[in-house]
Amino acid sequence: MTRLQRLCLIVCCLTLFEFVSNTSSQTVETATDESDSDSVELATQADESSESESDSDSDSVSDSDDSESDSDDSDSDSEDSDSSVELATSEMSSSDSESSDLSSSDESSVEECFGILDCAGVCNGDALEDCAGQCNGNATYDCARQCNGDATVNDCNECVGGKTGRAANFGMDKCGVCKSVSGYRITWDCHGTCDGDAAIDTCRQCVGGETGLEEDHNEGRLDCRGICDGGWRLDDCGHCVPPTPDNSTASIWMDCSDTCVDPPGLDKAYENECGVCVGGNTGLDEDTGKNVCGCDSEVSATSCLGCDGVANSGAVYDACGVCNGTGMNCVGVGWIRPDFIPSNTAMELTIVGAGFTEGSALSCIFTFPDGSTDETDMVSYENNRVITCMSPQLAAANYTVTIRRDSDLPTDISGTLSVYDDITISDVGPAITQLDASVADITLTVTAAAGAFADVRHSPFANPTLIMRGTIFNYYNLGNEHVFTGEFVSDEEMRFIVDMPVSSCVVEAVPSLNGQTGLGDTEDNPFSLSVISPAPNLVSAQFSNNGAGMMVRFDRGVQYKSFSSCRDIFDDDSSDLLGQGSSCFFRDPKTLIIIIGKASTLVTPGDVLTLRSGAVRTFQQEISHVASGNVTVDGPDQPLQPLAVLQGSPMIPSCGDVRISGRKSTGSGARSMTYAWDVESSGSTTSVDSALASVTAPDLTMNGTFLDADTPYNFSLTVTNFFGESHTAYYVVERSAIALPEVKVVAKGVDITSASVSDSFDLTAEVTFYSACVPPGATVFSWSVDNSDVPLNLKTIDKRTLHVDANSLPGDEVITFTVEVYKSSESDKIVQSSISVTTVSTPLVAIIRGGAETTVGRDSGTLEIDGSASYDPDEVAIDMTYSWTCVQETDSSSCYSFMSGEEGNLFPKSASSAVLSFDAMNMQSDKTYLFTLTISKQTRQATASVRISAVSGNPPQVIVELATGDSTNKVTFEDTVPIKAFVKHSVPLTSVAWETIDTDSGYGYFNFSDMSGLLSIPKIHTSPWGGMSFTQVIIKSGLLVKGTSYRVQVTATDQDGQSSVSKVTFAVRSGVTSCDFTVADGIGSYTEMETINYLLENCVADEDAYPLSYQIFLVKDDDDNTEAVTQKGSEPSASGVGKSARDGYDNNVFVARVCDRYSCEEFTTEVNVTVKASFSAADITDFKSNQIEPLEFQGDYLGALVNTNMLVTKTSEGRRRRKRSYADTTSSDQQDLLTLIENVISTSVLSLDDAVLLIDQASQLVTSDMSLDSQNDFLDSIKDVSEIFSSTDGAVIKEENARTLLSQIQNVATGLDPVWNDAMLDKCRDGMGKLMKSLIRGKSLGGGATDIASSGVTLRMEKDVLDESFSTAGGASVDFGDDLKNTYTAAWTCDSGTCSGVSVKTEHYDSSTDLLSTSDEDKNSRATDVVAVELSDPDSDETLNVTGLSSPITVNLTINSPASGLIYTCKYWDDTTSAWSTDGVTTIENDDNTVQCLSTHLSTFGAFSSPAPTTVPPPTGATTSGGVSGITGTSTTEIDMTTREEAVLLVDDGSNLAVIIGVAVGVLALVAVVIIIIVVVMKTKKPPTKQIQDSESKIDVRVVTPRPYDNRLPPPPPHGGPQYNVPVEIAPAYAPLNIYDADEPVPGDEAAAAITSPTKAMMKNNLPNTFGEFLKSQGVKVKEEPHYGDDVFPGEGSSSNVEVASIYSGSSDGASSSSRPSTSYVLPRQARTSLTVVSERGRQQDDAMATPTRSLSASSRDTRPRTPPRPVAPIHIAEMQARRPSSANGKTHTVGHI
Repeated sequence: MTRLQRLCLIVCCLTLFEFVSNTSSQTVETATDESDSDSVELATQADESSESESDSDSDSVSDSDDSESDSDDSDSDSEDSDSSVELATSEMSSSDSESSDLSSSDESSVEECFGILDCAGVCNGDALEDCAGQCNGNATYDCARQCNGDATVNDCNECVGGKTGRAANFGMDKCGVCKSVSGYRITWDCHGTCDGDAAIDTCRQCVGGETGLEEDHNEGRLDCRGICDGGWRLDDCGHCVPPTPDNSTASIWMDCSDTCVDPPGLDKAYENECGVCVGGNTGLDEDTGKNVCGCDSEVSATSCLGCDGVANSGAVYDACGVCNGTGMNCVGVGWIRPDFIPSNTAMELTIVGAGFTEGSALSCIFTFPDGSTDETDMVSYENNRVITCMSPQLAAANYTVTIRRDSDLPTDISGTLSVYDDITISDVGPAITQLDASVADITLTVTAAAGAFADVRHSPFANPTLIMRGTIFNYYNLGNEHVFTGEFVSDEEMRFIVDMPVSSCVVEAVPSLNGQTGLGDTEDNPFSLSVISPAPNLVSAQFSNNGAGMMVRFDRGVQYKSFSSCRDIFDDDSSDLLGQGSSCFFRDPKTLIIIIGKASTLVTPGDVLTLRSGAVRTFQQEISHVASGNVTVDGPDQPLQPLAVLQGSPMIPSCGDVRISGRKSTGSGARSMTYAWDVESSGSTTSVDSALASVTAPDLTMNGTFLDADTPYNFSLTVTNFFGESHTAYYVVERSAIALPEVKVVAKGVDITSASVSDSFDLTAEVTFYSACVPPGATVFSWSVDNSDVPLNLKTIDKRTLHVDANSLPGDEVITFTVEVYKSSESDKIVQSSISVTTVSTPLVAIIRGGAETTVGRDSGTLEIDGSASYDPDEVAIDMTYSWTCVQETDSSSCYSFMSGEEGNLFPKSASSAVLSFDAMNMQSDKTYLFTLTISKQTRQATASVRISAVSGNPPQVIVELATGDSTNKVTFEDTVPIKAFVKHSVPLTSVAWETIDTDSGYGYFNFSDMSGLLSIPKIHTSPWGGMSFTQVIIKSGLLVKGTSYRVQVTATDQDGQSSVSKVTFAVRSGVTSCDFTVADGIGSYTEMETINYLLENCVADEDAYPLSYQIFLVKDDDDNTEAVTQKGSEPSASGVGKSARDGYDNNVFVARVCDRYSCEEFTTEVNVTVKASFSAADITDFKSNQIEPLEFQGDYLGALVNTNMLVTKTSEGRRRRKRSYADTTSSDQQDLLTLIENVISTSVLSLDDAVLLIDQASQLVTSDMSLDSQNDFLDSIKDVSEIFSSTDGAVIKEENARTLLSQIQNVATGLDPVWNDAMLDKCRDGMGKLMKSLIRGKSLGGGATDIASSGVTLRMEKDVLDESFSTAGGASVDFGDDLKNTYTAAWTCDSGTCSGVSVKTEHYDSSTDLLSTSDEDKNSRATDVVAVELSDPDSDETLNVTGLSSPITVNLTINSPASGLIYTCKYWDDTTSAWSTDGVTTIENDDNTVQCLSTHLSTFGAFSSPAPTTVPPPTGATTSGGVSGITGTSTTEIDMTTREEAVLLVDDGSNLAVIIGVAVGVLALVAVVIIIIVVVMKTKKPPTKQIQDSESKIDVRVVTPRPYDNRLPPPPPHGGPQYNVPVEIAPAYAPLNIYDADEPVPGDEAAAAITSPTKAMMKNNLPNTFGEFLKSQGVKVKEEPHYGDDVFPGEGSSSNVEVASIYSGSSDGASSSSRPSTSYVLPRQARTSLTVVSERGRQQDDAMATPTRSLSASSRDTRPRTPPRPVAPIHIAEMQARRPSSANGKTHTVGHI
């Protein structure tokens, strides 16, 4: 566009603006109606055309082309009608707009809304449909969620009446107390009397009150401690002690003087080491019977005197004969080592003597028998008593050795060196010895030639020794060598007795006569001696009670690590008997567990198992004999008893079939049972008997017409297992004479014969339709219960599946649930079906924190034993009672205090609270105490114990805890097993050691020294202030042995050498085993989209782990990710639609997940898939009729969803997916799926397994085929599903499920605008938070990070101590600073007690993803990825509030696209202001294109770029004092000619109606020409615009694009720094604002259209963000030039040139409208701003042009862009006011008007 064209455009637009503002509104109305209608029609046609193009299947047109076509069409339509639209809109007044025809503007609003239209058609409006579907209607749900229902809330805050079926007083107990009141407790006594006096006594019997039993009724059952039937009795000293095996009454408190110590704990007489009874009341001191050298009876009093005559002084004469001398008074030799050496061999000798002065010349003199000498110099000097010399090669003889010091003559203090002729050794034996722990010694014989030892055996210098070398000696900390001393037994033999080693070994043996030099050539050729471990022997093999496995025992440990299968252990015949798929694993080295596999012939009692030859050796032995032999298999101690269980429909319709299933029968022993059916009836059984004769399966299906109508038939099934045990069950079926739906109630998640009160479960009414007489139709359900106090779940009381909430049933009763079912079209044909549930009270759970055994020092202070974690799973409203008992186990006595001043008193004194506390000095050293906690509620009791060993001093105190598993310390095979150890210590630690113990007692073995079995290397974390350390081990999943108990001991040692231990015991559950899984009736193939059957048989679990549940999954990719294809159910058989084969395969792999109460196992099978060649419209209709609609009719929406997804997937094959982020209208198939998902959520209480299935189904939805509204609903559904995991205690979402949800969240998020769609983005971020909350539950401290990623965002979760920096998944890193490191340490106080470390969660958004920024400036200047950081409690996951740190957090970010001339500023996202902020954040730029963001708080961080500052003085002529030249008391809209090349139009505030009319008359004749010019100019080149619309009118705001500025000067500093004239380079159609920030909003809730404001800068605390940001939020593009001036803010007495802008929208004459309140802004003086605004009409497609409006409120800050307010009609005049801020009245004074 040329300069002239732009000038014309400006003049014409402003002229038209003035003209139409004073023209007849009627004319405007007509023009508006016509032009808007045309515009909408064209826009609609364009949209339809572009949509058709984008959905076209033509491969030649790309998606980008489609997008361009859409844009071009829209632009073209807009241009064609620009002039008429602009004219019409600008002429409309506010009042006229409201009364105009809304149809066209409504459609335009729909077209241009970038948010979600509410039900009233308002973009991002808050209108809602009521429950009756009326927009902003008055219909409401009652408390039972029934629209306009009659249910009400009673005084007990319970929903009653209406569909609830509850009485008006529901929720009130029998004593008239509401159960819902805070702190509710039962007020009747144990006899049931309200406010009665009966109570449960120590014997757990209700006595007193109205029971008729005296309170002391059980007095005779109490022992001396007051424990019912405790068995303790009084000993001979009258003290209460536990019973002994021989019932002896002897007292440990009777001392050696036959005196009873009373009270216990006082000193008692005892026998000292000399056997004398001393102390106590004997009057003898402890040394009686002893002398200085020992006991009088053993040694004399002089036997221990030193040379100084002092007992036990140790003083001896030195080599110079001086008592206790230093050896410096003479020079001499004391002894020589070795002193017996072989002849003709030079050897280094160690000389020990005296007078070896350091620095002297020392030498050794060897004197021969003939008196001649040989002298050698000293080799090495050690000290004044020890030197070494090398001997000459000497012949066999004795030699005198003396020492020369300097020139001194040798003294006569000498030593003797004996030299012998070498001897050849012929044998050392025995060469092989069998390892035998029962034998202490091994005798070894060294043999030489006859007479070889004759000359030396009598020599005083000969020392028969055997030098043995081998790694076995490392066990004894002896290095690799040890010397054994022996004896000569003859002239040719020496004998040695050596210890039996602890394990097998091979050693080298070197015979010697001096302990250093081998005889003969044995130094180079030592003898080899082996100690070989005996082979393990089979002891027994016995079936487990459940028949699924066997236990094989050996007499010693087996080296089992090399075994990978049973066939490695047993021979082929035995392996075949164990079956295909059998598994063998060692519980401990001596115990083999076998899980029997599958085969036509399997092992039975009496069969023989034989070991494989050469396979089995001894555990951890270097060398071992090989085991052999066999063992006969014994039957179980308690043969498995089968239990026949029958299920079916007790009433079938007239045309129905008899279907009874016995597949839930148990006790099969993991192999097929035999089944025998029979029937009894008063009706005819001929046809039934005939049909039953051929049935040998557990399922019975027969034609219902075989039964006489309305006649009961009693069917029976007898099941027999392979042990020969049998059981029979019965089931009555009756055929109705009329056509009724068939109903069967199935329980899921509970054993109805023993349902714990704390269990939640589902009851499902399975409905079967028959096309012949009961065709499918909408079905109605209504549940009831025979106990009026049972609160049925109101959400599901009228649904197919009734959810029974945990703790909603009374204990120890039989509760019958009944469902009434009828088709809505046949409400008179009601079918009832019932199920009875027997409830049992759940046992209380007593828990003592810490290990089961620990060591405590008496000097450690107060000891607390914490039982506060104990709980009642049933949550019965009665206070728990606690009682503690103590037994001193070492002496089998009560616990008597040994603390000074408390001696003999029983402790602990107070033992009725959850936490037991006492001083450790009460305990006696070297004694073990057993403390037992008993918790009670009514007749229920539970106990827990801890064993404490008391020692002297204050060694480290260890508390070890299992950090996973249930309350009984049982874990599953799939669990990683973290074990924590807290160590309290007064001296720094040196080590913490882990080991399994008591493996010989049947406990499992785990090698903690093998780091490959641990998830991370254990580290010791010590709190910064010392005194407490934390460490843990994490055992990897799948390494522990099923069915095995482990006892782990932790030993902590400090620098003083003090150590203590703590022990914890846990067990690994056996889990589910032995399932047979078949698909498609076992034929190995199926045709896609047809019904197939899934069947599981012979599954076995631990006895306490039933019932079982079943769910089928399908492997969907090569990474073995799965998707659920059936709901989780209690039936071992299910049916479903066969899915198509996975891509690239002609088969599918199915996974059956079978779960007991505690864990799940998976079983797989592979099935071929036949492709359905065609799937016609008729096939689709048929599929819907048979596979979808019946499920929907009966309320099985989850099943219908699965099948609908299959249909959509099949029928959309080959369809091109759109690449747009969302559609204008949701496709029909996606709408169907969304509706089903919403129905699933709204009609059921989702279990975790249902949620998994829902996630898998949701993953298949195509969000780009949904409208924004539907995507919003989809996000709500994802939120609800995520909530299931995040709100369920202990629930951990699988990573693949989390990735699925994150992917769908990001699919939606990437197409959202933070301005228009902030609420949806909130849901996206909330969904991510819930995913992380659930995922991190499965993390262990120090167990590494978990990452899930999708479309530009990666979530990372980990738990650890904050002693190192943490990395995000995208490469950023975070150092948490000393404040946080010192707060959240190895041990800190959290909600659950003591926590270690924290949970660290990070969200990393790459450069392509921005879910926060609401302005183009922020989006364009963001220079780094965005990183969100959160810390939370590692136990509860509650977010930790991190603010005001003195030691900041450092977030290290990488600049994505470094460029010169830029500076980078770190910012955080302020959720309060919904803006990026720098508060509390400091930036450090590094040379490696990274920045460090130092923050005093946690948040979401990023770095933003801006031009680098330079220093330039203010320009000449800058305005520096009040006002703007030429303006006196008035304000002028000004375009500065010095800063623009464009023409400038000045609008004087003195303009009046007459002048405007005159101008209008002058241009009236040119109106048509002007309109044509505008159209032509706009078609030539049109700056992008954005429409701001509502149902009344619409307005376009466009900024004239200025020329680029010279980019030389820095922007002004924020908040009051010096102002410079700052030219800023401005991108086209965008101008940054250089004015003051402000923090608080001002009154007014209606946005202004535009304002032109000279001499205005923003007053702090009076504007939201900045004035420019506000204008931009209204869709106005601004260019401001702040000029240098004083930074003066107004106050009381400010001059009149302090101006106030009051922005409002009003009528055409400029008068204020009371219906549209103004928004006021206080403005400081002395800052000039030039602002240009141009108003025109037209559509805008460029989102970068402007942003929609924000709503401002005087009462609260808008924390995030929410629903945009109604935009105003034409731009009107802004009234300028001056305000004198005053705390007194805050009045506003008008100064002038424009």
